[in-house]
Amino acid sequence: MRIVISTAAVIASFGLAATSTWAQNTYIAVEGGLACSNGKTVMETADVKIGDNGCGGRGTIEVGRTGAQVYGILDHWALRGRLSDSKDRGSFVDGGAGVDVSFRERRTVLDAEVGAKTPFGMFGGVSRVTFGLRYGAWTGDVIAVSTMGDTRKNSFETSGFGPRIGMRSSIPLGTHWMYESVFGASALFSRGEGNKFENGVLTDATSSNGTVFSIDSLSLLSYKLNGTETGSVVSIGLASDYYFNQVPGESEKVNRYSFGPVARFRMPLP
Repeated sequence: MRIVISTAAVIASFGLAATSTWAQNTYIAVEGGLACSNGKTVMETADVKIGDNGCGGRGTIEVGRTGAQVYGILDHWALRGRLSDSKDRGSFVDGGAGVDVSFRERRTVLDAEVGAKTPFGMFGGVSRVTFGLRYGAWTGDVIAVSTMGDTRKNSFETSGFGPRIGMRSSIPLGTHWMYESVFGASALFSRGEGNKFENGVLTDATSSNGTVFSIDSLSLLSYKLNGTETGSVVSIGLASDYYFNQVPGESEKVNRYSFGPVARFRMPLP
């Protein structure tokens, strides 16, 4: 709860810093696509692996302002929220009984960032260095249901808050086309919890603290509808996220990776 409150306070502070020009040069971007996850398996038998793949949906909304002074050399700010939900399924036979097993992982990410234009830009483009704060929450549930009526569930939950640094770039490819990229790296000071259930009864519970490191990237081929970056822009591309030590306290590090195609629409706000 304290983490969520702190996140809200940080987001509000960025917003208040830009209150006098909130309605100038602002934009809203909506992004949707797939999140296909892999990484360390969470369950493995002779016939099936669970957690090494699985796909689901991903959605992002961002409000920001670029190209107008925020404070000093800072000329960019953005507030961003993202949700993703991936599932992996399988089945195997254990002691003559069939077992259906599923793994579902959900992730919520909140970012608040400011940035400044760099003196260099690749291939005639523009680059900005960004820094800010990130809150991330992740849950993973493994559920195994036997034809004999037994149900086993392992659940994990990790949430954390910490700094994020990154880079945003755009490279013109003609009057209407451009290449856009967003890159970031963060360190989230997190708390992880794990619970095990047998037929609905809690049999084991653990908790620990640690740091979850993450790297995120977004690469887009964009089309400027009116020939300018300040107008409406439609984009398609690829997004990826990498999380290391996702479950603090585990004897073997749990790393989770997510990638998939995305489409985005960005439009100016009056």
